[in-house]
Amino acid sequence: MAVPAETVGLVVTFVVIGAIVMLLFGICFIRGESIQAPNAQDQDDGTELANAGDSPRH
Repeated sequence: MAVPAETVGLVVTFVVIGAIVMLLFGICFIRGESIQAPNAQDQDDGTELANAGDSPRH
């Protein structure tokens, strides 16, 4: 059962790229800092303030 060298190369390339991406995400989550955390928090704060200001109860 011979496998073409190109197929082996593609599989190895995708596995290495996937491992690097998972390593980067793992480092970010271990440090407690997501890549998109500051932007997401700012957007959430803005929507909470806007919704609180627009609500009739406030």
